[in-house]
Amino acid sequence: MLIWGGSLFAICGVAYSYYQDLERFKKEHEDEEQIRDGVLFMRGKRTGGKWMAFCPVCQRPADTTLLVKCPNPKCGWQVLKEKKEIDQMISKLYL
Repeated sequence: MLIWGGSLFAICGVAYSYYQDLERFKKEHEDEEQIRDGVLFMRGKRTGGKWMAFCPVCQRPADTTLLVKCPNPKCGWQVLKEKKEIDQMISKLYL
């Protein structure tokens, strides 16, 4: 019984260590998100700390060459806004 109890504590210790690593990883890769006029804006590690427009459906970076749309042809999300409007919206986001 003592051996079983000791191995149970060892397993719990490993699980707790894994949980701590997971929480630290989540904090390191956490992004700020805001949705404005149907566009998802994110800022964090994957954007280099700058606000960028993303597709709110599949969370890929939005294509802002003409109109704002998802680069994934299977998604089909788009918004009738131009790049200059997106830039104005980004300038008004919480800093």
